[in-house]
Amino acid sequence: MAKYRLLTNQELVEMKTEFINYLVVNGIAADDWKKMLANEPDKAKEIVDLFSDVVFEKILRKVNFVLRQGKKEIVAFHCMEKTIEMCGLVAGPDIKVDFTDNETIAKLIANPIKGLETVHGEKEYSKVRELEIFELTQQGGMISDGNVFNALKSIL
Repeated sequence: MAKYRLLTNQELVEMKTEFINYLVVNGIAADDWKKMLANEPDKAKEIVDLFSDVVFEKILRKVNFVLRQGKKEIVAFHCMEKTIEMCGLVAGPDIKVDFTDNETIAKLIANPIKGLETVHGEKEYSKVRELEIFELTQQGGMISDGNVFNALKSIL
């Protein structure tokens, strides 16, 4: 079973060259792969599982920032080597705001309105760094460039 998740068929198609190279490096020729697909589907799935983990591991190692936006909250994460730092804004139920609108975010960061709660914290990873980042993305987080994190941190 994949550590992260199995790549979809579409993702595998897009990574065809990389997958072929992965098979070759692991000593699996094209004919052997075709036979494995036909005769040993569980073994073939295991190889796709392992390839999926390699792909996600490579991507997740490079991630430095994750951003999670909702209508009433925006939370940005700085994913450092040993710790993860969080900065965010949360709107109370009576405040009309939509943090999914990027123009709204820029305005609120430049001129925060009363009633927005700021949240901030830092912690050591409780799991492997890459697994925690992956879980953030599965909960709606998107890999980001860090601009929102830095802007949020500047208003704390």
